[in-house]
Amino acid sequence: MNGAQFFCDFFEKEGIELYGFLPLEACKIIRPYLLERCGVTAGSAVVFAVPYYSPAAETDSRNVSLYAVPRDYHLYFKELSQRFFEAARKEFPTAKFGFFSDHSPIDEVNAAAAAGLGIIGRNHLLITEKYSSFVFLGEIV
Repeated sequence: MNGAQFFCDFFEKEGIELYGFLPLEACKIIRPYLLERCGVTAGSAVVFAVPYYSPAAETDSRNVSLYAVPRDYHLYFKELSQRFFEAARKEFPTAKFGFFSDHSPIDEVNAAAAAGLGIIGRNHLLITEKYSSFVFLGEIV
């Protein structure tokens, strides 16, 4: 299986609809030490967006930000990365990967826009066609 098909299958299985690929050299590297830490010096970046809007947020009794209504995204991304690494090790045993969200080696909003996930709004957030800006971004390098 080629790399692109592996990612397409993985994201489909996880229910993630918004993702795109771009060369790592097309990304603005803002934390190079994170790339060094995972042993990646070249290759591709896969940027993906996970929506966080929930119908549970529509209650009048809500007194927290919309992104705080669903389950903590840090836990979600941690579990997602574990599933990714388990699958990736089986398919590509010698490849090196890094999985990031929030604290990323690349400028994730610009990379997401360059990968075709949406546009950058005046608020400097990624605005997607389907979910507006109600997304969390993740990257795999």
